[in-house]
Amino acid sequence: MPKFLEELKSDEKLEDEVMAFIAERIALKPSLRQIVLSAILREVATKDDIENLRSEIANLKKYIDDRISSVEQKISSLEGKFEGRISSVEQKISSLEGKFEGRISSVEQKISSLEGKFEGRISSVEQKISSLEGKFEGRISSVEQRTARIEGQLSLFIKLFIAFNVPILIGIIGILLKMWIP
Repeated sequence: MPKFLEELKSDEKLEDEVMAFIAERIALKPSLRQIVLSAILREVATKDDIENLRSEIANLKKYIDDRISSVEQKISSLEGKFEGRISSVEQKISSLEGKFEGRISSVEQKISSLEGKFEGRISSVEQKISSLEGKFEGRISSVEQRTARIEGQLSLFIKLFIAFNVPILIGIIGILLKMWIP
């Protein structure tokens, strides 16, 4: 038997003749036809399979839509929180500005009368103001970075959504084409 297989592999004409003979025998014998057709039909997608796949895709789409909606709500919530915090920081800055303006004015009056004595105090007040400006700039920068990260994550989520749905849609199109093309 191994000699026959070697001969079959080396001679294409003989291989074609043997394959034609086997195909003819399968076509003539109903029991063999049934075995071949059963094997082929196991691999074919049924309408129920396609409906199940469509249902799974619809469920996946709903899940993704829900997740996107949830993320959008969280982003909106975070935006509201950040806006409130920024507004609060701006109010505190304005309040501090008002306080410091009053103090600086008072200091300027005292400086004009006692210039030499209060030079050290003016320097101290200027350092405190610089320190406060640095703190607020750091916080605002932190808020901007967080917002940028959230925007990046939303962009990534949208790309993932597209990346997961395109192959599924291509698969469905392929299945549908297989069904319609004989």
